[in-house]
Amino acid sequence: MAKNNTNLETKKGYVPTESDSSLKGTLIFTMLVGLFIVGSWSAIFYLFLNRM
Repeated sequence: MAKNNTNLETKKGYVPTESDSSLKGTLIFTMLVGLFIVGSWSAIFYLFLNRM
């Protein structure tokens, strides 16, 4: 009897997609959103201290 040599990834239903390629854009966008949040918080805190 011949052994079935199918790929294990195919057996598990794994289909490679483009999302497996690179997450560099996601990292940059997340950093920009974080900088925006920190900048906004700092500006509001600065206004709070000036009005005290």
